[in-house]
Amino acid sequence: MDEQREAGQCAEAAVTAVPDETKGEKLVVLHTPLSFTSKELAEELSTSRLPKLWIPRADAFVEVSSVPKLGTGKLDLRAIKLVAEAHFAPKPADTAHQNVNISPT
Repeated sequence: MDEQREAGQCAEAAVTAVPDETKGEKLVVLHTPLSFTSKELAEELSTSRLPKLWIPRADAFVEVSSVPKLGTGKLDLRAIKLVAEAHFAPKPADTAHQNVNISPT
């Protein structure tokens, strides 16, 4: 990872949170292509001095062609959250039971 920084090849990234059934919220990282795996990055972050709460899991990294930005060049936080939510949206449950029509007789 240091080689990429030294070569001036930095990826862009943005972090947001999406709802998580077990922990309430889950960190999600949207990033442009990396020269290393998200697992390698998560492992390196886990050896840093960051609190564990601030370190995303390896499966929480989402590669995008570009991180959403506003016309001013600032991060588009709303679009970033929407992309993350779309990627980690809960899978629909068995729809056969959801379409049951119960009418009073």
